[in-house]
Amino acid sequence: MSGRVLFSGWGALGLVLFLWASALLVLSPQFGYDYKVSEMPIRLFTALLVGGGLGFCLLPFLIIKSLGIDRSQRLKLLGFIVVAGLAIRSVLFVSEPMLEDDYQRYLWDGAQVAHGLNPYSLSPENARRAPSDSITGMLATRSGDVISRVNHGDLRTVYPPVAQVFFALSHFLAPFDLSGWRAIILLTDLLILGLLFLLLSHAGRSPIWISLYWWNPVVAKEFYNSAHMDIIIMPFVLGGMYLLLKSRKIAPFMSLAFGVGAKIWPGFLLPLFLRHHGLARDRWPVLAVGMAVFTLFSALWFVPVFIAGLDGTSGFVAYAEKWQTNSALFPAIKGGVGWFLELFGIAEVWSGRIGRLIVIGALGLAALALAKAPVRDAQDFILRCGLMVLAIVMLSPAQFPWYLTWFAPFLVFMPLWGVMVLHATIPLYYLGFHYMVTDNYSFFSNVIVWLIWLPVWALLAYEFFVRPKWMRSSLCSQNQIEK
Repeated sequence: MSGRVLFSGWGALGLVLFLWASALLVLSPQFGYDYKVSEMPIRLFTALLVGGGLGFCLLPFLIIKSLGIDRSQRLKLLGFIVVAGLAIRSVLFVSEPMLEDDYQRYLWDGAQVAHGLNPYSLSPENARRAPSDSITGMLATRSGDVISRVNHGDLRTVYPPVAQVFFALSHFLAPFDLSGWRAIILLTDLLILGLLFLLLSHAGRSPIWISLYWWNPVVAKEFYNSAHMDIIIMPFVLGGMYLLLKSRKIAPFMSLAFGVGAKIWPGFLLPLFLRHHGLARDRWPVLAVGMAVFTLFSALWFVPVFIAGLDGTSGFVAYAEKWQTNSALFPAIKGGVGWFLELFGIAEVWSGRIGRLIVIGALGLAALALAKAPVRDAQDFILRCGLMVLAIVMLSPAQFPWYLTWFAPFLVFMPLWGVMVLHATIPLYYLGFHYMVTDNYSFFSNVIVWLIWLPVWALLAYEFFVRPKWMRSSLCSQNQIEK
């Protein structure tokens, strides 16, 4: 393929994704609080997201065709990739959040932390009833509509302390204003971009693969439109991985512990971090100190949570026991457990809890299995971490579209077709809102959810079991990269 044709292809796809973001911007005002859900163009919105995902699936072909270009062309292409990604983000930065309002909780939590309050002490509903002359009461008044728009307002917050620090920073930037939080998202995203460039270099992969993250439509929509907080997890995970590859001893474990302080799932990567250090006898002192640092910080994060109490109003308790949505696999696990319990006359209420324990056990075994063999090189370590994160995404009882962003940085190292296709099917999640207001949610949970996940599971099964050389073929060879 000639350079002109190749760059035309990149320009065309970049333009398509920019126009896609612009269409979402134009559509977004119809999802404001002045509209009822039944009045929102949900099906058109979903179709746009699916279209963006399908366009994204063309990107690996462009990348593979571009691996052999010379250094000067590659620098120009990387510049275009970065600028186009920033343009897509800038468009969605000013859009109205569509069908998502988790950010209202971030704004309220951040205000509490910024004023020295424990965000785990009171639910938003109780905070609204606080005396008007108290700090909580004054903040509730100043928040305007924010506190009344927090979803699940009867529950205390579910976000760990490291996340709360980021929420507080956004409050200092712009109190009760989404623009402050979006500025935090942009700065964090740029940090992720830098870390990915470093990891790609360390793994010997072409930097052009960065486009699988930087042009990712799910990343753009879920962070810059919906403003989800999951972006703040990844700098700690990627930073810990990079520190390990640079042979740092204790800092990687501290970085991973901070990831746990943003959301709990990075803890499953601990066995891989330990394995990378090696299990030789002379390494045990380092491993012991690293484990102690990780355990200490991970425990400290949850001190304010325990102080506030773990009862039925705790977001952590509610999430652990009840949260389940958009999954095809977990309901099947839960149903199988329920059928088995029924044989012994045990109440079906335990099926959900046992199902979650099965998932946690499966993830624990996966972490140990991935950490069993010695780590060969940087590529091997990154791929194993990516597989662990993919397992977390695929087995989670709740499978929101923004959970896919946990794996998005690893896509640049392992562009699995099952995951690529998921970018086009996961937006069907938003049809659930349409079927909910039309009193036909059973159609979504019994049909649409399977349309989301069956193609993905089938493709992943093919890549892992029928054609297991995907790992070798997904890594560009050294002679394709100019040192």
